[in-house]
Amino acid sequence: MLAELEIEAKGKYNFIQLNADENDALMKALDVTEIPAFFVYKDGEVTWQHIGLVEKSVLVTELGL
Repeated sequence: MLAELEIEAKGKYNFIQLNADENDALMKALDVTEIPAFFVYKDGEVTWQHIGLVEKSVLVTELGL
């Protein structure tokens, strides 16, 4: 789904997918206790986050695509 969104975003956003098991320190810093976790940043600040599965349509709406 993220690959599809990246195509639809046409360079407006950078999509990064991380393996939680390989990034334990970051998961703790972000207080992620469940996966999947989605974070949207703008100018270095979290503007939206969601823990758990989310429909593509919700992400499309949140990103304004």
